[in-house]
Amino acid sequence: MKKANKKGKGKLEQVLETLAALKGEPLVGEVRKTVEAALSSSSNHVVGRAVALIGDQRDPDWRWEVEEIFSRFMDNPVKSDPGCGAKLAAVQALNKMECESTGVFTRAVRHVQMEPVFGGSGDTAAALRGHALAGLVAMGHSQSLFIGVPLLVDRQAETRYLAADALGYAATDAAELLLRMKALAGDEDVRVTGTCLSSLLRLDRERSFDFVAEFLDRSDTELKEAAALALAESHHREAFKVLEEHWHQTLDNSFREYLILPMSLIRNEASLAFLIEMVGHGNSRYAAAALDGLAIMKHDRDLVARTEQAVKATGNIDLRTAFQRLFH
Repeated sequence: MKKANKKGKGKLEQVLETLAALKGEPLVGEVRKTVEAALSSSSNHVVGRAVALIGDQRDPDWRWEVEEIFSRFMDNPVKSDPGCGAKLAAVQALNKMECESTGVFTRAVRHVQMEPVFGGSGDTAAALRGHALAGLVAMGHSQSLFIGVPLLVDRQAETRYLAADALGYAATDAAELLLRMKALAGDEDVRVTGTCLSSLLRLDRERSFDFVAEFLDRSDTELKEAAALALAESHHREAFKVLEEHWHQTLDNSFREYLILPMSLIRNEASLAFLIEMVGHGNSRYAAAALDGLAIMKHDRDLVARTEQAVKATGNIDLRTAFQRLFH
């Protein structure tokens, strides 16, 4: 059991450091006693840290203790759990333990916690609602899609983002239709739309591929980038072909440079050969970006050798310096 340095620390900070030092430790013996003692603390920070340790163990035997923690901090929540840290830790732990905690999830998914902030008040339960929906989806709750609809248009962007991600695991046509509608409607936060696209490819990669690819032709650069990344992460057999076509067609140099990242994530021979050729014959801007992308695969000795050969052939000192920094 690791020990934290407690010299000069306040009592609360000492407890938090002690719990942080227990990460990865089996919850047995003295470690278990420490965690159990932390669960009874009046500090939501201490309890949240202890619950997170329980969640990391993924042991469903802790379910009832974690559910009780959630209920305790739902009592006068603004005072007992400012920031929703303890309640969020409880919901995340229940998800990790794959518990069908219907009561907790259905309360959490509707919880709004307005707290004083500079100039007014703010809702601190945004992440809580999103993770609670993920729990309902994971357990196959019959009302999860109905509950998910208002979360897709929640006032908080974080809730919308997490809801879009959660619905990507629903494995139903209805979830796919909801995500398509949300993607087409758009969102002021491009991360939400990008998550819809990624979730669609997770639900049905073949059926959603062309739908997502159409977003590469949008005028919004950030949205195009989100679509490109979603296509690359899907590892669809046509992903590189589509990205390469847009590389040659676009007149937007910034978007062309961005496409190098998703191309590097595809990691098939065609994409790697394209990047290596770009290092050897592209302009310095694209060559440097291609090196960054290829560095993701620096454990592949053959790829490193091919990349180094392309770099040397350019005679570019800056590229050689970048190669040494990224690969060695």
